[in-house]
Amino acid sequence: MSGMPDLRHDPLSDRWVIIAENRAKRPQDFTAAGSRRTDRPCPFCRGHEGSTPGEVLALRPEGSPADGPGWRVRVVPNKYPILQATAARGLPAGEKLFASQPATGIHEVIIESPRHATRTSQLTTEELREVILTYRHRLGVARRDDQLVYGLIFKNVGPQAGATIEHLHSQMVGMSLLPTQTEQELRCAAAYYQSQRACIFCQMIEQECSQDTRVVARSDQFVAYCPYASFSPYQTWITPRTHSSAFDELSDAQAMELAAMLGKLLSQMDQVLDRPDYNYLVQSAPFDLTVHASYHWRVVVFPRITTWAGFEWATGCCINPIAPEEAARQLKFTSFL
Repeated sequence: MSGMPDLRHDPLSDRWVIIAENRAKRPQDFTAAGSRRTDRPCPFCRGHEGSTPGEVLALRPEGSPADGPGWRVRVVPNKYPILQATAARGLPAGEKLFASQPATGIHEVIIESPRHATRTSQLTTEELREVILTYRHRLGVARRDDQLVYGLIFKNVGPQAGATIEHLHSQMVGMSLLPTQTEQELRCAAAYYQSQRACIFCQMIEQECSQDTRVVARSDQFVAYCPYASFSPYQTWITPRTHSSAFDELSDAQAMELAAMLGKLLSQMDQVLDRPDYNYLVQSAPFDLTVHASYHWRVVVFPRITTWAGFEWATGCCINPIAPEEAARQLKFTSFL
């Protein structure tokens, strides 16, 4: 079989699955027990720029050479991508049951610090602001690619969250199709808007702020809260308080406020949960040209302190042992700006 990523359709769930054999070759910083290996240099630290593909963007002093020291945030193509600009395979002629299509897209790594930081809580607010502005830039670049319809920013911290390299980094994927889960969410949001003439996310934010039982923090422009039907313990959303569908609409002032809130939230999780492995996602509207009156972007943070067992895999129904009201009480903070 080819090592090129392949998108395959499951006719039973109507989901697309990415078959990416090349991902098995990724370097692993962690052993099976979760401890860090120390027998290899970190490819993301300053001075090891030659260990990665050439940078596509770097925040560095003007005039400093590319792919050398001096950068503050650095973006490189993923060496083991789940999507590629050109893919070898497509739908087999006449095939209906086992359908596939080229896994076309882009996959980038955003290296968040030249020093060997391992948790977002180790970054200053200014450093995290620059990371967030880099997210905005890369999603904006992906939006201008006619082949792409959707972009996702995600971060894996720790082996239980899927990280293979310890050094703090995020990833951006630009996809040529909408994920099934995103399509379903958009359909539900559009149906609510059609019946109520209001954005379901804006309505949720209004109720959460009014009830205040699941709010973790709020500022002039953002609110952090544990959703009513949180799919995992301590799951927290950060959303703009006024309607905005696309993350790359974020202003510079909003980037600073978001950095302060996100940094404090992750510091709280480190303290309350003793530095858990975690993921966070930046979920934004698809890359079409229409304004999504029914969709609201958000940052979703969830520590990895539980795992799916047989019931969850069989039903797709999550079991959350911590009520979001209790999670919010433990995580709540006020001073962060």
